[in-house]
Amino acid sequence: MERIIEAYGLSKASLTKGAPPILDNCSISIGPGMTAVVGPSGAGKTSLLHIMSGLDAPTRGAVVVDGQDLGALNEARRTRFMRERIGFVFQDANLVPYLTLEENAVLPLELAGRRADPARVGRLFSRFSLPGRRRTRAEAASGGEAQRCAVIRALLSAPRILFADEPTGALDSGNSRVVLGALRAMGEEGTTVVIVTHDPVIASSADRVAFMRDGRITRVATALS
Repeated sequence: MERIIEAYGLSKASLTKGAPPILDNCSISIGPGMTAVVGPSGAGKTSLLHIMSGLDAPTRGAVVVDGQDLGALNEARRTRFMRERIGFVFQDANLVPYLTLEENAVLPLELAGRRADPARVGRLFSRFSLPGRRRTRAEAASGGEAQRCAVIRALLSAPRILFADEPTGALDSGNSRVVLGALRAMGEEGTTVVIVTHDPVIASSADRVAFMRDGRITRVATALS
């Protein structure tokens, strides 16, 4: 397997004095396709996702993404690397409230000095049942609409690596299937997709499933479906 993400001996101390570490000597290698990270609440799944994506730094250990040691980059170079290679779908959508859904969707491209294809923007908003909500401010959108916009934002950037934290948590079953299909298609086209999820449908659709407990990866299984 080609290794796109390699995490070595990651540890993350808890902010609560005397509490066990959030991550405890956690290691994993991830290649192209879709990998689901599953485990009980408090296992360290979101913390692992944030560290592998460069949003957070470990107390100890190293992360190499697409051949680049994230710990060797200063803040400006790491931000540029993340903008050029990595996409995100956060659990809370993480939209700018005073911007419209369309403005939020194209914002990462604009920050990178790129222009979104208007036709593709229109197709994606239609695909995710939001054609009439493009000019709705994010603060007026429902949780499900905001989450679908976050997925559109990630798809428009066409990242080499996509991290998603509970991407279907705020969606009904119909929209969950649409989002899962889009993420699955990205994985089949060569994107490395890493999803933290409690959804057994997503886990069964992944190429690999990494099981976490007590801050460690306990095993990795393939093709659960």
